[in-house]
Amino acid sequence: MIVKESAEDYLETVLILKNRKGTVRSVDIAAELGVSKASVCVAMRNLREGGYIYMNHDYEITLTESGQEIAETMYERHLLFSQLLMNLGVSQKQAVRDACRMEHVISAESFQALKEYLLRRGFQSAEEADQKERIVGGNEGMACQYADICKCYGCKAKVFTKENGSLKKKMGCPDLLILFTNTVSHKMVISASQEAKRNNISVVRVHGSSAAALHTVLAEHCSARQKRNICHA
Repeated sequence: MIVKESAEDYLETVLILKNRKGTVRSVDIAAELGVSKASVCVAMRNLREGGYIYMNHDYEITLTESGQEIAETMYERHLLFSQLLMNLGVSQKQAVRDACRMEHVISAESFQALKEYLLRRGFQSAEEADQKERIVGGNEGMACQYADICKCYGCKAKVFTKENGSLKKKMGCPDLLILFTNTVSHKMVISASQEAKRNNISVVRVHGSSAAALHTVLAEHCSARQKRNICHA
């Protein structure tokens, strides 16, 4: 099924608001996009009927697996294009405006080729530049705690406690990949490990998934990084 550009924008907005607020309702989307609530309600009904979102009895909107995949694809493209244009000297306002158009028209094949070309030359989007750690596995209820612990060490992290779409599109090029091996599927371990090998990402495998285990890994990682920086100074 071909998804219209406007639908892709709505799905992307749901993803952004979900990451920012935790819960998403139609009124939030209307405020974010500057459109009427009636327009959002029509769009959400169409997306629900298409199988891209579902809504609970509290009217909270959640992306389905297919909706999540489209939203993450659009968001990844938007981040890359806006950062690339700003790196070329385009103003932030214009770069964001142009990225909003470019993300919809480029093919998956062309975008992947462009992304790999840029990554080989050390390019990172604004989001990837900040988020240096990836955590795969662990307890779903501790995802926010894992991220907070990383902040204590001056790091930002993306946490994937369960399989939800392709890891290949989400990994980026972090400094470190942490695998909580006792709480992650074999399929996710293989996928994450292959992506880490392809991009020369350091991997730490941890049998436990407690906060203490993560503290230990990050303390050792940050200590080793500081030593490397001193040696190269």
